This record gives sequence, C-alpha cells and structure tokens, in this order.
Amino acid sequence: MSVLFQKTRRPRLDPTMIGMPTNFRHTAHIGSGDVSNSTRVTNLENQMSSKGGYDHVSPVNIELKVIDLPGRNQT
Repeated sequence: MSVLFQKTRRPRLDPTMIGMPTNFRHTAHIGSGDVSNSTRVTNLENQMSSKGGYDHVSPVNIELKVIDLPGRNQT
C-alpha cells in the first residue's frame, strides 16, 4: 500500500499583506565584503552586541563556498 503525501503550499504574499517592521533597530551595516574572514565577523558581532538589547550572542559557523572566476582577458 502506498501513501501519497501532498506538499502543502504556503499562500502567496502580496505587498498589501506585509506590514511595517515593528521594534526594528539598525545596529550595523553588513556588506558583501564584511564576511570574508572570521576576524571581520567577530568585529561585527562585537559591534552589534555593543548596541545593547542583546543578552545572548550565539556563535555561528560561517562556511563560504568560493570559486575562482577567470579574468576578462583570460580564456
């Protein structure tokens, strides 16, 4: 006997269903170059936690997959 499970779909959202952020606090800007090494990530964590309201900081392992792209003049 086989049982089929139908995947339930989340309802589609449109902009009218999304409200304004509540209790939003911008504590730091993180750009694409800011997570290139663990030292910068640690500095960001310290900067963000120094803004207050963070009783607990959870360590996070960051694993980046990096590939070399050929230069424009290389084939």
